[in-house]
Amino acid sequence: MKSAMNIFTAVLTLLASLSLASCTTIQTYEGHAQSTEDIAVIKSNYWDWDNLHVIVVVHEIDGYKIESPQPANVHILPGEHAVTISVTHYYTWGIYDRGSRSLKLCAEAGHTYKVHGAMKGKYTWAWIIDLNTGQLVSGSRPVSYTHLTLPTTCNLCRSRGWA
Repeated sequence: MKSAMNIFTAVLTLLASLSLASCTTIQTYEGHAQSTEDIAVIKSNYWDWDNLHVIVVVHEIDGYKIESPQPANVHILPGEHAVTISVTHYYTWGIYDRGSRSLKLCAEAGHTYKVHGAMKGKYTWAWIIDLNTGQLVSGSRPVSYTHLTLPTTCNLCRSRGWA
């Protein structure tokens, strides 16, 4: 069973590497391409390197459907945008779960954004990080309560002489 998981992980890693090798640019506004100093860029369609079983995709921006099977740099004009993000969690042997979230993004000229996503059970999270500032600018991340409860539990155990 471990060898099957190793093979599956190796295949996912290979696919992720190949998909990163070719990146396309998608322009969502009319007219000539503008300098990246005058527009904003959203990085889309990538494997989440923290969890190789998750792929995050921007499906739509302001009604403009993004149909790129490979990683994409989506060029948008500065201002407020409606962004629909799809998160797909792949399991062994091709079984998967998919969820999506719609977020609002107030894009700034010259900034690059990256979409992120996670799934747990029936819940889907999506969020956008401004790569220039490192700040979360839209959506929400899943919260881990372990760091909140663990110190309390350890202190309680020590007070009872268990640790």
